[in-house]
Amino acid sequence: MNKRNGKIVTYHRQVHITFTGIVFLFIFLYLIFQLVSYLMKDHVSLYQVGSSATYTSSPEYTGVITRNETVYYMDKTGFINYYVQDGKKTYKGNTIYTIDENGNFSKMLESLYDENTTLSSESIRSIKNSLVNDSLSFDLMEFNQIYENKGSLDSEILDAFNQSAMEQISSNMDTAGLSEYQAQTSGFLVLKTDTYDSLTADAVTADVLSGKNYESQIYKTGEKREAGSVAYKSIADDTFTITFALSEEDENLFKNNTTMRIELEPLQTEVTGDFSITTASDGTHMGNIQLDKYGSSYLNERYITFKIKEESATGIKIPKSAVVEKSFLTIPQQYITKGGNNSSDGVYKQVVLEDGTGSVEFVPVSIYSSNETDYYIYTESLQAGDTIVKPGSQETYLLGVSAPLDGVYNANQGFCTFKRIEILSETKDNGYYIVKEGTPYGITSYDYIVLDASGVEENEIIR
Repeated sequence: MNKRNGKIVTYHRQVHITFTGIVFLFIFLYLIFQLVSYLMKDHVSLYQVGSSATYTSSPEYTGVITRNETVYYMDKTGFINYYVQDGKKTYKGNTIYTIDENGNFSKMLESLYDENTTLSSESIRSIKNSLVNDSLSFDLMEFNQIYENKGSLDSEILDAFNQSAMEQISSNMDTAGLSEYQAQTSGFLVLKTDTYDSLTADAVTADVLSGKNYESQIYKTGEKREAGSVAYKSIADDTFTITFALSEEDENLFKNNTTMRIELEPLQTEVTGDFSITTASDGTHMGNIQLDKYGSSYLNERYITFKIKEESATGIKIPKSAVVEKSFLTIPQQYITKGGNNSSDGVYKQVVLEDGTGSVEFVPVSIYSSNETDYYIYTESLQAGDTIVKPGSQETYLLGVSAPLDGVYNANQGFCTFKRIEILSETKDNGYYIVKEGTPYGITSYDYIVLDASGVEENEIIR
């Protein structure tokens, strides 16, 4: 501002807009737009594949136990007293229990024990023989047999004391109202019954596995029971069968197995049994593992948790979320040829010209996999119903067969490219697949793949 001749004069700076300025302004606004778009866009997370390693998968299952078990019932009302401990093995002819109809026997038995009842020489000799035989057959590797021998010895001693006591009061048996019952067969005595005592492996259904109708009852010595009620249950031996539900994936994985190795978790023991697959009455596909030992560790159990010990798999580990299934056209390998400007793989597609005459044109294709006879191909220029021509002949092939492939989106070049995978196994935490390394048209160690395949499409640029 200047003061001249008493007047105030104001000067305005003139703004000059140039073409260069407009260009820089446009570039600036474009960069701002791209930055905002980038910040607002859901970013694609990548996963770098590690090197090949060896993994062992041990999926966990829950199954139902079935076995050779028999429930025996009381033939009269009275107080029941057991002479074999729950879970111990007894033999045919051993005294299992007595029924005291009026309660007098329990009092008489207590008085005899207070007087230090002695064993007969025959009973002592029998116990000594058992000890000698057990010591001669002692094997540190057969822990189950050791416990079984101990149980048999306990049962034998208890039975000897009871026999001695009953011999002393045999003249008073009738007045005591006592009835003695021996084991009809050898086996493990169990003082528990449940809903599925008579269950067989082929009768197991999804409802049985769910346990929604399962009930059990435990029995104790000294109880008064009515005639017709349960006396005890006998389990014949150590053999038992585990029946469990199979998924479609499981069935495909185990369909050729005749044996299966499993880990019994509470025992931390691995065991191999015969394996078969059956279909239950409700349509559920079931796996059956028949074991010939360790059944005595589960005498009071109906349900069991175990792990299947699969063979180790060597490969590369990828997240399950990275896996996508995609369908491809399949064509005989003889129909692939080289052509185009860059000698790419392709096929001759049969076309009809405007004048109605027939001709062929070369169509580049991408090969994603192969088997002994066919290629799995993809191109937007071919679809089911098109006809391709075999190179060097007049033979044609009508496209129509499509097949799915498992794969991942490789992002090494900055955009999504489908690469097939061959799944070998899965990790123990079920979060990863172990896939074969070096698969044709597949991935290798240190490749970058899209972590969540559901959020992208093929050829999408990774930002």
